[in-house]
Amino acid sequence: MDPEISLLKNKKVLITGGGGYIGSRLLEFLVNPESTFYVVDISFNMLSKTLGENCPNVKLFILDMTDKQKVDELIGFLEPDYIFHLAALLDRSRNFSNFNLLYKTNVEGTLNLLEALRDMNYCNLFFFSTSEVYGMKNTAPFREDQVTLPLSPYSLTKLMAENLIQTHSAILKKPFTILRLFNLYGKDMPENTFIPQLARAFQRHEKFEMRQGAQKRDYLAVEDVVYYISQLIGNPRSENQIINVCSGISYSLREIAAFFRQLSAETLHISYSLPYRENELWDNRGCNARLLSIIPFHEPVNLFDGLTRTYLV
Repeated sequence: MDPEISLLKNKKVLITGGGGYIGSRLLEFLVNPESTFYVVDISFNMLSKTLGENCPNVKLFILDMTDKQKVDELIGFLEPDYIFHLAALLDRSRNFSNFNLLYKTNVEGTLNLLEALRDMNYCNLFFFSTSEVYGMKNTAPFREDQVTLPLSPYSLTKLMAENLIQTHSAILKKPFTILRLFNLYGKDMPENTFIPQLARAFQRHEKFEMRQGAQKRDYLAVEDVVYYISQLIGNPRSENQIINVCSGISYSLREIAAFFRQLSAETLHISYSLPYRENELWDNRGCNARLLSIIPFHEPVNLFDGLTRTYLV
């Protein structure tokens, strides 16, 4: 049994938002017959449903994290040992029209979880945050000790949830680990971010419209993301820490588009016609020194090798 799996032996693992892309891929990586997995979400993708149907120790629960009473009841019944909190409303628009709903889901939902766990002696709570909390005032590579200035209402609520977890956990002397995820890609990823959208155009021989592509992004394959997370389980050096989950290397979106065009033997038609946003983030690259000080012996797949493996093999 792998070391990270053995740490979960006879443990109860809760994954909120486990019906989504990252949550289900994390579940797929961690699932083993020695542990019990509780997956809560308002809906479930095909992978989480398949795991729930085929693994007797994977239990799926429909739960809205904004319903405090139901969160109290279910978490009190489950009494998890490890918690991976991914449940969130995602909206990367730059306006505040959706802020109240974002706040209710991402902040109040997190508070509901923390309060439901108040009297439990769990091993650790992992919170999934975003690199967008660093904003535009910092210089890349972004470090965990930099002052944050979120890019959007979504990332603002993620930062508020980070602070809530740190304060709540300090008062109650509870462990936590905050994971600031940068960009990722992987097979069957929803088509609401750049690489999956570009890959769809590549696979369907469709025209792809984008900005000029000078923006640079730090990407990890989802397999590397879930591996890094698994290696933080039970590691005392990860407790009560904020950790960037990133490669430390950024590529321009134009470079990535050119790579897909090359894969298509120049048949992919790309139009660079869309305007840049007013508050465009030009280099969203993370510093992974803290991550590598905890997990020093893993080399993530090169972006272009990973894209070839994901979309051609």
